[in-house]
Amino acid sequence: MTSELTLISQAKRALMEAKTFPEVTKVRDLARAAETYAKAAHLGREAENEATEVRLNAECKAGEMISKMDKARGNRYTIEKVEGELVSPSTLANLGITKKESSLWQRLAAVPEREFRAGIEEGKDRGERLSRATIFQQQARRTMKEKIAKIGRA
Repeated sequence: MTSELTLISQAKRALMEAKTFPEVTKVRDLARAAETYAKAAHLGREAENEATEVRLNAECKAGEMISKMDKARGNRYTIEKVEGELVSPSTLANLGITKKESSLWQRLAAVPEREFRAGIEEGKDRGERLSRATIFQQQARRTMKEKIAKIGRA
């Protein structure tokens, strides 16, 4: 298990250093493989969740990157100049991801950092298997609490 924790630690460091979309998705893919391995090798929920946390952080970072990219718009495929080079907008196919992945990752990136961390910690504290759902549920609970508070003040 020590070697798995070392790999997770390396993946966390690689994610912090990742500057390009391919670097981020590579870390995400490695974390996904570590999740699968931890589950298949019966290393326990903690090891599995460590890998899942890295994957979720990578997906969040990828979502942030996607939301800031210039995108191809149907047949109006424009080309722009970036640092003197002609660059065409990214398509999901060029990025190697699906529309569903893009949508989920951007949704994950839109979750405020505090709620993202709270979802991770709450899932870990409960001993649950981490997923995007734990984070989205945390966000939904906060939203519901805010709505209830507004009603109470009215």
